[in-house]
Amino acid sequence: MGAQDFKYLNKFRVMYLVDVAVPAPLPQTFTYCFDREVPVGVRVVVPFGGQQLIGVALGVGKPSDGKFEIKEIRSVVDETPVYSRILIDLALWMSAYYMHPLGEVLRAMLPASSARRVRNTYTLSAKGKRLRDNPCSPEGALLALLFKKVDSLSEVVIKARLKKQKDAVPFRTLVAKRWLTKASEKTQRAREIEQAPQGANEGDWSLGTSPDLTLRQRQVLATIQSDGLRSPQSRVFLLHGVTGSGKTEIYLNLIASLLRTDANQQALVLVPEISLTPQMTRVFEQRFPSLVAVVHSAMGDMERWAQLERIRRGEARILIGPRSAVFGPFKCLRLLIVDEEHDASYKQSTGLMYNGRDIAVVRGKMEGATVVLGSATPSMESYHNAITGRYTLLELPERANSRPLPSVELLEISPQKRHGQVVHSSVTHKTEPVAQEISDESDELLLAPAVVDALRDNLARQHQSIVLVNRRGYAYYLFSLQEKKAIECPYCSISMTLHARSTILRCHYCDHRVTLAQVVAGRERETFVAVGYGSQRAEDLLQRKVPGARIARLDSDVVIDREALPQTLAQFRAGQIDLLVGTQMLAKGHDFPNVTLIAILEIDQALNLPDFRSGERTFQLVVQAAGRAGRADLPGRVLIQTQRASHPVIAAAIGQDYRSFAGRELEFRRRHLYPPFSRMIAIELSSLDGEEIAQMTRKIENWLEELARIRPKLLAKVRVLGPAVPPIERVRGRYRRSLVFSAEQIDGMRQVVTMFVQAFARLPGDVRLRVDVDPQSLI
Repeated sequence: MGAQDFKYLNKFRVMYLVDVAVPAPLPQTFTYCFDREVPVGVRVVVPFGGQQLIGVALGVGKPSDGKFEIKEIRSVVDETPVYSRILIDLALWMSAYYMHPLGEVLRAMLPASSARRVRNTYTLSAKGKRLRDNPCSPEGALLALLFKKVDSLSEVVIKARLKKQKDAVPFRTLVAKRWLTKASEKTQRAREIEQAPQGANEGDWSLGTSPDLTLRQRQVLATIQSDGLRSPQSRVFLLHGVTGSGKTEIYLNLIASLLRTDANQQALVLVPEISLTPQMTRVFEQRFPSLVAVVHSAMGDMERWAQLERIRRGEARILIGPRSAVFGPFKCLRLLIVDEEHDASYKQSTGLMYNGRDIAVVRGKMEGATVVLGSATPSMESYHNAITGRYTLLELPERANSRPLPSVELLEISPQKRHGQVVHSSVTHKTEPVAQEISDESDELLLAPAVVDALRDNLARQHQSIVLVNRRGYAYYLFSLQEKKAIECPYCSISMTLHARSTILRCHYCDHRVTLAQVVAGRERETFVAVGYGSQRAEDLLQRKVPGARIARLDSDVVIDREALPQTLAQFRAGQIDLLVGTQMLAKGHDFPNVTLIAILEIDQALNLPDFRSGERTFQLVVQAAGRAGRADLPGRVLIQTQRASHPVIAAAIGQDYRSFAGRELEFRRRHLYPPFSRMIAIELSSLDGEEIAQMTRKIENWLEELARIRPKLLAKVRVLGPAVPPIERVRGRYRRSLVFSAEQIDGMRQVVTMFVQAFARLPGDVRLRVDVDPQSLI
């Protein structure tokens, strides 16, 4: 490449052209210039639309065609690239696959703030000092003014002082004339990272104690080692093991084998929830002291940067974290493990809507690394890939050490007995309204006598219990018997949930809050009923029904406090809590040896959701929750309250019969062409103006009719559902319409969606468009 291909004259200076990805909702990259070459993968500060944005240098920019001015890069943030070639290639793939701007993809890959930024300082050279000390010339006078009592200043200070001087020479001139010499000083944050705990040197670590493996575990381990770790090709293994079968021990032994082969090799371990990170970290740090780095969203940016730097420098060999950890800056990544690969938490629900599990598979292929997907309840997509030969299926059908699976009992609840709680209507301005039980009979609707007896008996044996409730809050909603409807959120098309012991109504979508007193004010003659129950009410009832038990609650309301989750789990593990009540987060991957009883108070809501994945998620919830019981030497017991005891999904779940369930579920999806037998792209349009979104709906309908007329063969291969009103029409004050494209082959569908996005690139008013490739929820 000749110099003329990447250099041009700007104000009589030779400049280098740089291609930059800018974090803006635009599909293209932009060309900037700089006075020296900028390495690929470093971040740069650039002017963009009147702002200063941090973009990423991607290589040589394109010369201007004269239609626009090439602007100059303001500064280079990093001394060395923070994005490797692999990460840039991965970002390019994600941008194309998820139909998302490249600059925003790159920004999503790293923590928000710049821990690796340096503060450039400049020192007077010998020539500069002579001029300053003899200020006879204009240049000397300027330097004397800038450097009156010091020999060095930060670049920011020098530029600020120059701006105040009329007709002062530019900062670059001071450097170009060699009056100043650069001496980059690392910021305090960068220095703290440098001082982060160092990893052990090669050969300076030893494996912790490893329990003996079962025959089946040894067979699985040998297969992954021979066909994966020792193979030059990237391979994906689906490890289907029942709860308590020892999947984590397989992971530990695989990493040990990797490090014995070459101590410089690294491994990634993804977990679905932040709540699982401390447990996984503790296990891995015991086995691999000083070699483990951890990242998760509860950390500050500085902490995360410090951990990522250990991985980048090769000091840490193992990175553990939720989905964003898949973007870790590894030096030599050879093994990627996705624990609980079925979990919907791997799917990002806002912004760049990627699936961490799928990105792990793609990155594994790019790195030439082995990928292990582990689960007791694999997703239908992964299981289908395994039985059709794309992945290698490995199974652990029994618990380690021959421990039996827990016994499961169904407690059927009669629907006609469902009661609520009356909220007194005799409320004055001085009295808060309260919810009062109609009778003790309503207690049995929450906790059947058999559940209460089992909890009391478990407490007497000094064993621990977990009670799983499907909803947080106190009650599902507040219902007016006169108006025959629930109190809805004024900004969302959803009923508000009772919280704080039935004194506050909250929306779980926009978090709008109103007190119960405000709701019933002026409606004294009406009767309100608090319908259903959540984790708060269950906690209150358990306090009454199981006296003497030390009870704690874990749900998303509690874990807003970052310290609450790890503290509560640590106390439960230490035996300081007898009974833990909470939502689905308690069903995911926890290992509590003294837990022998699990009570699932209701699962029917999950089964009744208007989504084709509702059966799969209900099965996963029951099996995963049941798997928390009897994981050590003590036998486990699971009690499930349901109104649909004969449902085939529940029948398969209580028997932990995954093959039966998967066979039936895959046949159902094959008949209806649901994933994995088709691909989906969901589009959501929203607006604060209901009429505006209605007009957009009509425009979309006309566009689809026109496309069917001019491109009938193309549209014939793509099914289009909508535009339709979703189950929840309004969220955060925005009216929504959904459009779902599906096809057996993704190429034709992607072509149609691309045409759609281009046709509606310019949207009226405040209409927003969101594209979700491979959606995990259609609600």
